[in-house]
Amino acid sequence: MALSMWPLAGSLRFMEKHIVRSWSVGLLLLAGLAHAQDSALIPDTSLPIPALHFDSAGEIVMQASATSSRHDFDYLVGDWQLRNRKLKSRLTHSNEWMAFESRVEMHQ
Repeated sequence: MALSMWPLAGSLRFMEKHIVRSWSVGLLLLAGLAHAQDSALIPDTSLPIPALHFDSAGEIVMQASATSSRHDFDYLVGDWQLRNRKLKSRLTHSNEWMAFESRVEMHQ
């Protein structure tokens, strides 16, 4: 009986080694992601953030800046044929692009 248990013990050691290795790699990846996110989440304090104002119903009150006008985006009004490109596979080091056309109709 002891001889038949020996191959099982070898398999268990093999599995333990790979589970420990998987956990180690996972923890290293998690630590790397946490560090990457920390550096990306540093706020840019040079940009002023305007205060938010709400009306009595709890809706946000938006007020245009002094330099804006209702005609700021008039150059976009019209019918447009667009040629677009997008990566076939994102976040996989892909450099293969898919091209497609679209139509946009912009009204004021």
